[in-house]
Amino acid sequence: MQDRPDWAYDWSKPDAAIDRATAAGQQILVLIAYAPPWSNGHDATHDDKWLPLPEYDSGWAAFVDAMTRRYAGRVQVYEIWNEPNDLHFGNYGSNTDEERRQRYWDLVRLSHTTITSACGSCLVVAGGPEGGNPPVASGQPNPNSPAAWLDWAYRHGCGDDFDAVATHPYPIGTRKECPVPADNYCGRPSLVLFGADYLAGRPYQQQCGQLGALRAVLVDNGDADKKIWGTEWGYPTASYLGAAHPSLDSIRDFDVEGVHLWRERPYLGPLFLYQHQDGCADPVDSECHYGTVDRNAPATWSDTTATATRSGPATRSCRGQADCNRPATG
Repeated sequence: MQDRPDWAYDWSKPDAAIDRATAAGQQILVLIAYAPPWSNGHDATHDDKWLPLPEYDSGWAAFVDAMTRRYAGRVQVYEIWNEPNDLHFGNYGSNTDEERRQRYWDLVRLSHTTITSACGSCLVVAGGPEGGNPPVASGQPNPNSPAAWLDWAYRHGCGDDFDAVATHPYPIGTRKECPVPADNYCGRPSLVLFGADYLAGRPYQQQCGQLGALRAVLVDNGDADKKIWGTEWGYPTASYLGAAHPSLDSIRDFDVEGVHLWRERPYLGPLFLYQHQDGCADPVDSECHYGTVDRNAPATWSDTTATATRSGPATRSCRGQADCNRPATG
């Protein structure tokens, strides 16, 4: 968008995408990420996955303001950064947890003020939606989980700086589990990003998945009316597991079950599929295979999925529910 600080913004790519979506009658969420390397201290390595330095706050605000005004009436929602709680995407300073959280939520506050000043009806979605990176020892709570990042925001006075919470409730690890696994993750919510429903009266650390944990943080801070948005989600149809990867029928069932479970929980907002069409062909790279259609055929298992999510599947066999009343084991 702006390769050098003295260059004009290049709107060609976002203009084209927003024009297409507008022509199709779609409502639009724009993700604002990342930072040009000249603004984040990593110009020499051309790395844009670092949050911008505070001395460039005025430049960030100017860009956000220009974007909000340019797309007034067409873009309704802005999400701030992609997976800032993951070191692959959200670096800052010496990369301590505290530095990263502080800088991210400062940027959210700046962005929220700028966007709502230019567009009073626009929503700002924020949060650490990824599972949390760097990883922690087995069985230990993850300080970079989505709920932990949201809890930090409230404890540091950032609760008024966003209108909805972003999360990416993907399957974790080998991707063999239903949205609500049969394993008992209660008291270990960072081990499953979807998970069982919110349990009233329990703190986020005692919930059975990240959706329940995020809901607990919102409720405990008096923000029960704020929705949790799934701004990325899906299951890959191939991965490094090869023949051991779940079958297309299993992936279909996981997707259908996830959509139904999502619709059944009133505290959840929109849910976005990560990809409509597979992005590449590498058979062992799961990032290539999140599409509901593959790269060559007009449809694979998605016809069944689309029909099921509209009218109800023939069977909902993926019904694993954690028993949240028994203690966690293992």
